[in-house]
This record gives sequence, structure tokens and C-alpha cells, in this order.
Amino acid sequence: MEIHHMLALLLLFEVLLLCTGAHSDEENRSYWGSLLVRHLFDGMNYDKRVRPVRHHSTSINVTLRMNLYLINEVNERAQSLQLYVWTVQMWYDELLAWNPKDFGGVESVVVPHDLVWLPDTYLYNGIEMVRETAERWSSVIISMNPSNVLSLDTANVSDKAFVTFRYPAIYKFTCNMNILYFPFDQHNCTLTFGSWMFDTTGIDYYPMMENVYMEDYIEHSEWSVISFRAYRDVQFYKCCIHPFSLIHADLVIRRKPLFTIVNLVIPTAIINFISMFGFFSPTTVTGERTEKVSLGITTLLAMSILLLMVSEEMPTTSDFIPLIGWFYLSVIVLIALGTVFSSIIIIVQRQGRHGKRVPKRWRRLFFYTFANKLWLQVPSSILEINHPNAYKCKSNVPLARMEEMVYTDTDLKDFYVKRSNHKCEELETSLRNFQAYPVLCNQLREIKKKIMFLCDRIQETEQDQKLLMEWEFFALVIDRILLILFNCISLAVTMLIIILGYFGSKSLI
Repeated sequence: MEIHHMLALLLLFEVLLLCTGAHSDEENRSYWGSLLVRHLFDGMNYDKRVRPVRHHSTSINVTLRMNLYLINEVNERAQSLQLYVWTVQMWYDELLAWNPKDFGGVESVVVPHDLVWLPDTYLYNGIEMVRETAERWSSVIISMNPSNVLSLDTANVSDKAFVTFRYPAIYKFTCNMNILYFPFDQHNCTLTFGSWMFDTTGIDYYPMMENVYMEDYIEHSEWSVISFRAYRDVQFYKCCIHPFSLIHADLVIRRKPLFTIVNLVIPTAIINFISMFGFFSPTTVTGERTEKVSLGITTLLAMSILLLMVSEEMPTTSDFIPLIGWFYLSVIVLIALGTVFSSIIIIVQRQGRHGKRVPKRWRRLFFYTFANKLWLQVPSSILEINHPNAYKCKSNVPLARMEEMVYTDTDLKDFYVKRSNHKCEELETSLRNFQAYPVLCNQLREIKKKIMFLCDRIQETEQDQKLLMEWEFFALVIDRILLILFNCISLAVTMLIIILGYFGSKSLI
């Protein structure tokens, strides 16, 4: 038991020593860090207002690295893009150097950014001119061993300090967006960084890597990042003798078209197809379907509203019209033409009211050629119009008999004698004694006239109905032809817009 107690006390003593040593190391590190900061900045050797070089002709190489975190906003109408990035600038400061052995082995220290010199790096095509709005500066890391900061196998530099300046930024910059192939558009937006005051003799910029870091990128719901590459460029300006060093970061983004297709293209195509079916639906004799014109006007208004919704998202430009704009314009033109043709078909249908027949050439072409190919059967009542006895009254035989018996008394007597030949003698006696047969003959004549009048009216009505049905069938054939034609054109326009948008947008980049 005593041995166990002694071992426990020994372990406790070692733990206390370790904690005390760690606390002492932390205190020593803080102490040496404070001493190092006072050594670097309290003296008269460092001035943050001038470039930290020993020779004025020495250029400071600034390495720029960006980490794309989020695409905040893509504004096509304002031609601007807003990104949330983590920016890192790195350079060597020749006036901030120390020997780590003289300061307790401290190789790096974090100080506020306003204590050291900072390069005047600006976003040339930025919209926000106030730096505090775009960038949030905090602190910088000063190190005598860059490998401690960059996690790279870099040789130690003893004569100058390596400064790392990290800060988050929200960059809002201009981007010339070509929305010709909307909603299949993709854009190349470039961020241009550089010094506003120093040319290459003062500051020279280099990208740390060609590809921008995107490990922490949050995927955007509407845009996909195709590539994000940075490269160095040297630009000459008329104002200055020496060129300026610039960093260009090309961000290629592509729109995800699913939202636009589902909410704009497909509903518009469906409305267009339904409108075409409504325009060229079969007409009837009892109803001329004049509501087709109202349908066309209503659909035109709906298309105009959808086009207005799309135009509000597009930039105001006269250089080009987006593909979706052409799509809506083509739909509007098709609906307008459908409305015009519907009005013409209504006029064609009304020709039967004037007692006119369909011209013979048109009857051959539409009733026998087109109708068979369009799976339409000519009604038998229309074929009867060409029959020579089509308009004769079906009661002509009884009327002829009535006409024979009402002209003379002898005819009337003979008629009844024929109907009752087995009682000829009695019937003849009765007729001779019958005094009212002239009145009966007159009444029969009047009945005959009225029956003939009704027969003529029935013939005229049947003729008019058959003429109406002939023009009705003629309009039906035209409806079917235009229905197929317009729907094929609508389908072709829709597919053409999609194909041009999908493949045309890729050819721009």
C-alpha cells in the first residue's frame, strides 16, 4: 500500500511540474512576443508610410492568393457580380527582421495591421470605392520562417521578415455579361488587382497559384463555377513611364437553366400549344366559335406579361436580343398569326349563308386530297349536293295525284270510282247527287298550294344546311392543316432555341 501511495504522489508531482512548465512556457512566449513587438516598432527605424526596403530601387514582390467562399449576387441588369472571398497578401519586409534566438525562440508574431506597411492593393474594376465597405482588415502575421505560415518547405530567411496579411472581403465589381443565350448563358468575369500608385519598380504582383482555392466554396443555387484562374499581367498606361503589375482572376460561371425552363419556357410552350389547339379546333354550324379571337387576344396579353417579366431581369441594351426574347417574340407572332387565321376561317365559314358553293378546284383539293391525308371523311350529305335530284321534294307522287283530281268534276268522280270499283253504281249515284264538290275542289287546290310551298321551303332549308355543312367541312380541313402547321412551327422554334442556347453558350468561352 505504501508503495502505491508513493507512486501516486510521484505521478501527481510530475503532472504539477508539467502544468507549471507549460504555464511558464506560455508566459515566456507572451513575454518574448511583447518584447519583440517593442523592439520592432518602438524604435525610430521603422516607418509604415514608406516601402520597407533598404534600397529605393528594390521592388517588393507581393504574392496574392484568394479563396472563393460564396457568390453573393449576380446582377445581369446592373452588369455586376458580388463575391465573398478570403484574400491573402504576402511579401517580405526588409526592415522587420530579428534573430529568434535573441527573443526566446519566437519566430512569428501577430500584430495589428496599422503597425506595418501595407501595399495599396485595389480592385481596379470594383464598384465599392470605400475600402472599409469591401474589406475587413484585422491583423498581420510577421514571421522569420515562412514555412510556419504557409505550411511549405521554404528555406529560412534571416535578413528580412515574411509578412502575411489575411482578411475577408466582399468584392462587387463590373462584369460585361453577354446574355444572348439566356438561360443557357455563361460569363467570364475578371477581377483585376494592382497597386494604384506603384508601378513594377515599386510593387510587383504574382499569383500564388494559377487556380483559385475553392475548398470552402458554398455552391450557388443558380450559378455553377466552371473555372477560377489567376494570372499576372503587365499593363502600360499613357500616364506613366514604367508598366504596372496586375493580377487578373478570371471567374467563369454558368447559369443553371432548370429554374428558367420550368418556370418560363415550359409554361410558355404549353400555353402556345394549347392556344394553337384552341385556335384551330373544329367549327360548328350552330356556333361560329368567335371566341377564338378573344382567346388569341388574351394569350397575347399573357405572353406580353411574361416577356415583361423576363425583360426586367435583362440589362438594358440594344446590341442584341436574348434567345428567350426571340422565343417570346416568335410565340407572340405565332399567336397573332393564329388569331388572324382564325378570323379568316370564321369569314370562310360564313360564306355558306350567301348560298355560294365552295369553288370546284378547292373542293377537289381540300375534300378529296387533303381530307384523306388528314384522316377526315367527307360527310355523305355534302356529297348529295352534287346529285341532280338532290333538291326535289320527296312527296312529288302524292302531289301529282292530287293535281290530277282537282282540275275537273269528271276527274274527281273518276278518282272515287277507281278507289271503290266494287260499288261503282252506288258511288256514281252519290256523286251525281253531291252538290258541294266544287267547294271541295277549291279546298284541295289550296291544300296543294300550301303543301308545295312547304315542300319548297323544306328544299331550300335542306339546301342551305348542306351548303353550310360544305363550308363547315371546308373550314374544318383548313383548321386541321393550320393546326399541324402551327404546332410543328412552335415545336421547331422551341427546340431550336434550346439547342442554340445550349451549344451556342459554350462557344463563347
